[in-house]
Amino acid sequence: MQLAERLAPNVVIMDIAMPNLNGMEAASQILRRDPKMGVIILSMHEEEDYLMRALAVGVRGYLLKESAQTDLVPAVRMVASGKTYFSPPVEQMLADDFGRQMQQRGISDSYDLLTEREREILQLIAEGNRIKRPRRCWA
Repeated sequence: MQLAERLAPNVVIMDIAMPNLNGMEAASQILRRDPKMGVIILSMHEEEDYLMRALAVGVRGYLLKESAQTDLVPAVRMVASGKTYFSPPVEQMLADDFGRQMQQRGISDSYDLLTEREREILQLIAEGNRIKRPRRCWA
């Protein structure tokens, strides 16, 4: 964490199991200080609860150690460019979970997951309109 603060890299790669502070908490603290920094978790844990906790703190990459040799360089490049990267088994887990949620809700089109306002914004974007943020009024 001290190195991330001092060096301010574009991407930080960390393990979940670390001495003194676990990787999830370290990632959370790093991202609170600099939300633009890309954090990649390198883990042996393929379980969904680890992945969901990593996503909840804002990491943009989750690599399994078994595939790090082939995934690490592409992951760093993707995360450095502001995108996300997940090892193929993790991607499959996310896709399966998304499909399961749609099936449980009886939805066949992801468009149905959007709120009325989100649909309105999507339509405006499709028409080429710029979206203005509503001004906040503090009373």
